[in-house]
Amino acid sequence: MRKNRWRLSAAAALMGLFLAAGSFPALAARDDDKEQLEEVYEMWWDGNGEANWNEVEYAYQYQVSLYRDGSRVTTVKTKSESYKFGSKMTKDGEYAFRVRPLAKSSDRDHDDGPWSEYSETFDVDEDYADEMREGKNSSGESGQKPTAAVGWQSDEIGYWWQRSDGTYPKNEWMTINDRQYYFDGNGYMVTGWVDIGGSQYYFDENGAYHPEGYQTAGRGEWKQDNIGRWWQWADGTYPVNDWAELDGEWYFFDSTGYMKTGWISWKGQWYYCGPDGKMWKNTYVENQYWADENGVCAR
Repeated sequence: MRKNRWRLSAAAALMGLFLAAGSFPALAARDDDKEQLEEVYEMWWDGNGEANWNEVEYAYQYQVSLYRDGSRVTTVKTKSESYKFGSKMTKDGEYAFRVRPLAKSSDRDHDDGPWSEYSETFDVDEDYADEMREGKNSSGESGQKPTAAVGWQSDEIGYWWQRSDGTYPKNEWMTINDRQYYFDGNGYMVTGWVDIGGSQYYFDENGAYHPEGYQTAGRGEWKQDNIGRWWQWADGTYPVNDWAELDGEWYFFDSTGYMKTGWISWKGQWYYCGPDGKMWKNTYVENQYWADENGVCAR
């Protein structure tokens, strides 16, 4: 259930840029010269399923996510400090919302604000849900349902693709800007090696599917700064929190993309990478731990 994931920590902040214009936006370090918009601190419901919140100075618009019993229902954008979610409350349950202020893209002084805490719940019974399913709005009158924000959406857990009706793919493939993506049972975009129907598929850190698996070394080069080394693919992206096979050797890269050495705990297994970053295989580590042919160490 997604409600068990509400309080999970944020995903890694650094993600690579896409080749195609208009594709899924990669995360980047915040410009130190920009001031982040303040967090929304006051939220309330009215009696008709309308979400309300306090105004944030310099906010151009707001991104609002609606949840039912812990699972996300839809995400919308609005320039006002309220949004009528009644038409989205077509099932009985406890509804809550979160909101964050967004800066105008041309604003050189401010950056998007953080997501707020969850609002208090708005309880919807079967009678109210039936009215919404019959096409009535939150005031009890017939009317058109609002159109949800279409495209990539995100929260502290991950990314998903939202359709115009507010739904999103679950356990489903989608082709977006000529690239294939897969979304898990909660609707979030997957990355890395994923088992789908008993077969293994590889998705890069931006979620794009690679039929050939890990990218090969011929497509990039090593980079280094005063912090460490990292591998950069030819398209400018780099592996994050994942392994990459380069010239027949395996390397691990941390949440900021830098190559790691020494002991590495990954998916419940222990591995060891030498000072040059190469994963050790078929040998003893520290003269007592055997690293098998896959690099897994028995600790």
